[in-house]
Amino acid sequence: VWWFHLQNHHANPQRERGKPQEYMSNISICNYDVNGKIKEHLTAEYWAFIPKSGSSILQMPRVTMYRTEGDVWHLSANKALAWHA
Repeated sequence: VWWFHLQNHHANPQRERGKPQEYMSNISICNYDVNGKIKEHLTAEYWAFIPKSGSSILQMPRVTMYRTEGDVWHLSANKALAWHA
């Protein structure tokens, strides 16, 4: 599961948190449960991992979460910050 913090200001995340160790464009990631059913689907135009802060920066992220009760949640943002546990 990804945790997102939406940023409404125009700060430069790379300057504040360090340089990316790795980055990707146009990502699509799926997580599945033990039975092979999809749990989450994440897409983003840009993703960068910042090791100094243990976080990732995402541009235009879209997350679809498939709940066990049958509900489907759709989340989206212009920018997001994800912390890695």
